[in-house]
Amino acid sequence: PIVVGSNEVKVDALMSSSGLELKSDPGVPLVYTGFFFLMVTTAASYQSHSQIWALIPRSSTARSSDSSGGDGIGGDGRRRSITIGGRTNRAKKEFENEFNQLVKDLRNTV
Repeated sequence: PIVVGSNEVKVDALMSSSGLELKSDPGVPLVYTGFFFLMVTTAASYQSHSQIWALIPRSSTARSSDSSGGDGIGGDGRRRSITIGGRTNRAKKEFENEFNQLVKDLRNTV
């Protein structure tokens, strides 16, 4: 035991230490931010994105006052063809089934 003033100090055990200690790392917020964006974009990549287009051409004989009003019949009384197309980045078979159902529903409606 070592006596310091009126106190007695006793050493129970010694631990080795280098004396170096990491107080802060300025790159940690940047790494966490990058990881966050990586997780967000990974989750977003699993989202299915589909587009469908419909092209209804103007009748060559129809005037602006003879517009069909969306019934598929031109100003001259003849039916016009509607061109429909689409694309998707995932679930191609499901998109094909939905697209075919849409075309079937349009044929029954018009």
